[in-house]
Formats: sequence, structure tokens, C-alpha cells
Amino acid sequence: MKKMLNVVLMVCFSMFLQGCKESADKSSEINRLISQMKPLQVYNDGNEIMTITVNQAMAFHENHEHSQSNAESSHISQNSHICMGVLIGYKAIGYAAQQLFGDEIPKAADFDIKVSGSMDGVWDVMSLYTGRELKFEDEETELNLQSYTFTAKRIPSDKSVTFCVRGGLIPDGFFAVKNQGATCSNAELRKVKQQALLNILSAEHQNCFDFVESASGFGR
Repeated sequence: MKKMLNVVLMVCFSMFLQGCKESADKSSEINRLISQMKPLQVYNDGNEIMTITVNQAMAFHENHEHSQSNAESSHISQNSHICMGVLIGYKAIGYAAQQLFGDEIPKAADFDIKVSGSMDGVWDVMSLYTGRELKFEDEETELNLQSYTFTAKRIPSDKSVTFCVRGGLIPDGFFAVKNQGATCSNAELRKVKQQALLNILSAEHQNCFDFVESASGFGR
């Protein structure tokens, strides 16, 4: 019996080590992909080109979330909080700008964007890019894939585009655990979130979203 118990313990320990290695490998790949993300560019109100890296977007969100003076930071350490909402919002802006402005650099005053859900990280990066405080004003509902539905508008032309995160990039388990109130300290949430980050970062902007519609109006 004792020998059998030792074998079971060894197998469990081996599986634990394998899981830790797999998680570490994914973390390393996530950080590598983040370092390769192309910066966003926009003309600010002073008609100067503003370049925003994903690290700056993360720092801006953390500063807003924790009221710390780190919005000017240009580096995110490997152990820092990686917000999935910021990454999705960052990619959504790049996708929308390409759809509405082509190869032009948008003017912040000419670009508007909103999302269906209340995710703070998404709203923060959109606020940073537009230079305006954008926030969720509708009634909150449970988080699901449709929460990541964006509508962006090129204001002078009144041209708009609606698109959503492609199904399969965010594992279903993420929404189930998140809606139960789990935080980043939850092991199950960390696992599905890590896979979601890897999926999102591995996809090009055009492969990260599904086109919904194009219209002249911008209201919901």
C-alpha cells in the first residue's frame, strides 16, 4: 500500500511539474509576442503624432486602476499584471483604424469607438488613444463574447464599422469563471486567461475579429 501511495505521489508531482513548465513556456511566449506588437499612432489635439505602445497602454490602465504614478512607464515586467481587456482594446483600435482610415494616421478628434461590455481595460485603452474619457454607460450584464463587440466611427464621413472578437479565441471557461466573481488570484481563471492571451496575441488584427456590419449611423 505504501509503495502504491509513493507511486501515486510521484505521478502527481510529475504532472504538477509538467503543468508548471507548460505555464512558464506560455508566459514566455506571451511576453515575446507582446514585445513584438506594433505601436498605435494617432494625431492628438495639437496635431502631433502620438505613438502608443502596448506597454504604455498597460501602464495607463494600471495607473487608472491602482492610482499609481506609472502611466509614463515604457516597460512591463514579466511579473506585472497583463490585462486581457487592454490587449483586446489595443487590437480593436488597430483593426478599426485600418478599416476606416486605411494607411492614414487617424486624428483623435475624427475617431470614435465604443464596446458593448463594461471591461475597464478596454475602455481605458480607448480613452488613451482618443484623448477623451470614454466609459461604459449602459446596464451591466454577464460577461460573454458579445461583450467584446465594437463599433468605431470616422466622424467627418459618418462611416462606421461594427465587429466582434472571433469565437474560439477566448475559451468558454473564461466567461464562466469570471462571471462567478473570480479574480486573477483564481488558479482556474489564470489558466484560461493565459490561453486566451496567447490566442489573441498570436492572431493578426484581421484574424482577431469578425466583421459584423458597416453603416452610416453610430448609435445603438
